Amino acid sequence: MVKSIFKYTLITFMVVIVLFVGYIAFNLIFYKGIIVPFVKMENEEIVKKAVKSKDLKGKNYIICQPVAITGYNFKLIVDENGNRANDDILVSGSNPDSEGLSYDFMTSGNYFVFYIVDKKETHYKEMGKDCVNYEYIADGWDILYPAKHDSPITDQPRYIVKSDYVGG
Repeated sequence: MVKSIFKYTLITFMVVIVLFVGYIAFNLIFYKGIIVPFVKMENEEIVKKAVKSKDLKGKNYIICQPVAITGYNFKLIVDENGNRANDDILVSGSNPDSEGLSYDFMTSGNYFVFYIVDKKETHYKEMGKDCVNYEYIADGWDILYPAKHDSPITDQPRYIVKSDYVGG
């Protein structure tokens, strides 16, 4: 009788362990982090709401991703005409790079929307070729939905939260 109870307890424990490991593996593969069920991050102060592409109609904007190269701070993904692009650019004025977003958040694969007020071109020659640098001046920015956080428990695709900032 005691052997039987011990045997069933051990089997139950092993099944729970296997299910737990499977749950962790599933979350890491599909969500790139561990989603803690029944735990809401309500204590996280919301700083900025993510915008969806459909909300941008009629606005003068560009969509970019951060880059870490000398001379530029963003890679242009969609230009002001709505065309796909792949240029390294400089964004000055209002931008997340200068507002204290953490390096982890900036490098999590997020797309940023910049509301453009001006565009400057600088022409120069490099190794005999005519080249152009672009600098966009922005008077505001947003995060494009979904916001990707580099945290295993922060799952707030609709928001930038205080912990996404340096010292947050």
